[in-house]
Amino acid sequence: MPKHTDRSRTWISIAEGKLIFHQRVRLALVNMAVLALIWTALSIFVYTLEVRETNQSIDSHLFVQTERLIGSDWSDAVRFTAGKEASAPDFLVGVWNPKTRRLFLSAPISPAMTTTLREWATLPGAPMQFRSFAISGIPYRGLLTAHGDVQLMVVDNVGDEQSVLNHLLTLFILAGCFGVLLTIVGGYLLGSWTLRPLMAARQREQELMTDVSHELRTPLSALTTHVELLLRHAEEPISSHMQWMEAIYGEVRRMSRMVHELLDLSRLESGHDFLELAPVSVRELCEAAATIYEPVLEEDGLAFRLDIEGDCRIQADAMRIRQLLIILLDNARKYTSEGGVTLTARCDSGAAEIRVADTGCGIAEDLLHRATERFARGRSPRRGEYSTGLGLAIAKRIVEAHRGKLTLHSSVGTGTEVIVRIRSLGDQP
Repeated sequence: MPKHTDRSRTWISIAEGKLIFHQRVRLALVNMAVLALIWTALSIFVYTLEVRETNQSIDSHLFVQTERLIGSDWSDAVRFTAGKEASAPDFLVGVWNPKTRRLFLSAPISPAMTTTLREWATLPGAPMQFRSFAISGIPYRGLLTAHGDVQLMVVDNVGDEQSVLNHLLTLFILAGCFGVLLTIVGGYLLGSWTLRPLMAARQREQELMTDVSHELRTPLSALTTHVELLLRHAEEPISSHMQWMEAIYGEVRRMSRMVHELLDLSRLESGHDFLELAPVSVRELCEAAATIYEPVLEEDGLAFRLDIEGDCRIQADAMRIRQLLIILLDNARKYTSEGGVTLTARCDSGAAEIRVADTGCGIAEDLLHRATERFARGRSPRRGEYSTGLGLAIAKRIVEAHRGKLTLHSSVGTGTEVIVRIRSLGDQP
């Protein structure tokens, strides 16, 4: 591959660098917002569910205590008259007499709780009702139920349960904040991975622009030179300058071929090749390609051998597979000056295997790993042979479009072998 492409593979402009940075920040913020919404909704759901379960457990306990009091002699438990100062009790039983408007309690309590219980007892409502309230920062939950001419109150200190709920809420908040911070950092770091396809597409575009401009520079310079020579000798008959006309025509053909191959490669790489897939015979495809190219090889003084064992069908575009075989045979001819070319086809292990081998000059080791890239080409031993360096790139894309695999083996001075494997539909009957 020309050296001019090395810089295009690593160079990123300042504007593109800023765009990539902004996109990574945007992705990190979007990820943060999405995670924050999901975590908030999940936390609210879990916390609400836990509060509901805790209240149900407390209410069940209060109801059981109330049933026990109703079924026993609870008059001795209610001894104290409201209004005496005392510390906040953990469990309290009270009786409110609507007729005398007096409140009797099982333990002395503070005036604040007495006032709260009096107000609760005088409020109209259902015969049985639960209520949560706080006295001096201490949370309580109670059950008020009618029993005969009086109303029975059972109040429990739920500070421990509320502490657990507050601790759970704190954990949710801290975990959410920590998760948001991790999401920002992780989203930014993973932004490059998310943007990798876009960056790869942009890189391919830069490589193509650089490669095409470099490849067209030489023929355009030659065209300009020859046209200038013709203009300088405009008064002379054109027949006396046929060598310049032939050179112009040759360069135009080179550029036309390159443009057509680039368009073909672009369609294959974009995934919009519109393959006309149908079951086709591997034997028939190889024989058709051999019929087309065998005379060309013989005219160049090269031996040609066609070796086909059995037959099978593949789901493929016959025109594209024929194009693939012609590319491989043409490459083998260009880089082989002595010996011959062999086209082999086998069907085994549920796949069709096609091999094109030559006895040519081979591919240098530094070029072998990128031989299927655009404009990667070696030096042909044949004088006058020109290669656009797009043949193997197109061949690889054709194989990949058929979900196959192309493998390249080569050694300098010995030859090159290209192996194509495409899944078969079964043996030919």
